[in-house]
Amino acid sequence: SNGITGNIPITFYNLKDLEYVYLNDNELSGSLSTELGQFTSMQDVRLQRNRLTGTIPSDVGDMESLRIIMFQSNKITGSLPTTIGNLKNLMELDVSNNMMTGTLPTELGKLRMLRLGYFNNNSFKGKIPKQIGNLPKLYELSLRDNQLQGSIPTEIGKLTEIISLSLHNNELTGKVSGVVCDLNYDYEWELLELTADCKDNEIKCNCCTKCYS
Repeated sequence: SNGITGNIPITFYNLKDLEYVYLNDNELSGSLSTELGQFTSMQDVRLQRNRLTGTIPSDVGDMESLRIIMFQSNKITGSLPTTIGNLKNLMELDVSNNMMTGTLPTELGKLRMLRLGYFNNNSFKGKIPKQIGNLPKLYELSLRDNQLQGSIPTEIGKLTEIISLSLHNNELTGKVSGVVCDLNYDYEWELLELTADCKDNEIKCNCCTKCYS
């Protein structure tokens, strides 16, 4: 934190060879520019805990070297762009604690290097995309505190390295299937945290570590 205020200056986007940007924990405002896509060498961008508004531009999908995106705790709105699926090297994606809406794109299933995915505390709607089951390295997934609907996809049972899965405070229904519960027993990586709205039987779950109502 350096107490930096105001918009990100337009001249910043001329620094096209930047690989790391740490501007977190300041008071930056304004929206993210479509010029972001010019940072094709960028590996790590951390803008969390500022006052950024507007949407995540689709041009973020041109930043193909990205490994870490940390946009949490801003006032970002709009949906997660489908172009996020172009980021084949992405290992950590955190857009939690914003004001984002829309559905989670099926293109998330293309992020096969992703280990940490935090989408909690937004207003995402619709179903959890079954393509999330295509992320073999996923370690933690937080979808809690949204407006997600429908059933919990059985494809989550393919996430054999996951240790934390947070689903509570949504509008999900049905049950947590046996193949998901089996993650507690069948693999080297044990599912240590599994939360859902199972206190009042909105979700039936025999293996949740904590139930919410």
